[in-house]
Amino acid sequence: MLSWIRYLLQPLAYLKIRYGEGTKSKLFLDVFAPLILTVILYLLSFLINKDLPEITTEIIDEILKFLTFAFPFYVASLTAVSTFSSKSLEKVFGSKEKDQATLKSWSNDNQRWEKEPLTRRKYTSYMFGYLSVVTLILIFILVFDKFFKISNFQTFLPSEVIPWMINTVNFLFWAVILNIVFVTLMALKFLISSVAEGHEKDTTS
Repeated sequence: MLSWIRYLLQPLAYLKIRYGEGTKSKLFLDVFAPLILTVILYLLSFLINKDLPEITTEIIDEILKFLTFAFPFYVASLTAVSTFSSKSLEKVFGSKEKDQATLKSWSNDNQRWEKEPLTRRKYTSYMFGYLSVVTLILIFILVFDKFFKISNFQTFLPSEVIPWMINTVNFLFWAVILNIVFVTLMALKFLISSVAEGHEKDTTS
């Protein structure tokens, strides 16, 4: 059972990929930037509305529309990247060693974890695979909430825990949505630049 779960969640390995330093690092763009924006969103909501942002039914409906539109786009992009013929996609991601995208993988020969440099194709595939899985999970959660109303489960929790739970879930929800937005923008930027570079080299050769 656990092996099947690991297999299905394999695209989440994208989060373990590392490259760059400081504010240009992947870790900052994937994790810290969405968290910082979520905090800013909360501060603005508190200053303007004197209250923390809530996840209303209208917001859930709009986000669900966006996700159901984005999911097939991510899957189509993943398919396109996997099959697109371009020499530029076979290059290692990153021009300098510190900027190269690497993923730790187990080496049976050396019996240890080693950093594996990723090609542009493999890196982009991880990107769209991650976006597809996270989006699909969110769609299932939001559809489940529409039919079964997760908020109804509050009756099983102590009253003093409920406000803390609601605020935590809301914060994490907005952080995940902003993470999807950040990763999508990075994927589109990288995909467009790689394809443009490939076409430019094909036309000049």
